[in-house]
Amino acid sequence: SEKSKLLDKPLSEITDKLPSGTVIAAIEKQGEIGIGKGSTVLAPYDTMIVISKPENLQELERRF
Repeated sequence: SEKSKLLDKPLSEITDKLPSGTVIAAIEKQGEIGIGKGSTVLAPYDTMIVISKPENLQELERRF
């Protein structure tokens, strides 16, 4: 969402704050899907494909 605390931050800062066992598998930016790098910055309307353990779902929803 446009109000996410993760916007305008590089993935290198975000991944350190994700629950254990969570991986950002891909990011869709402006219709293009790719693998994010540590320097990739999230913008409004970007979509992340995240792989994680089921028990992390509530925490991930709260953060995103």
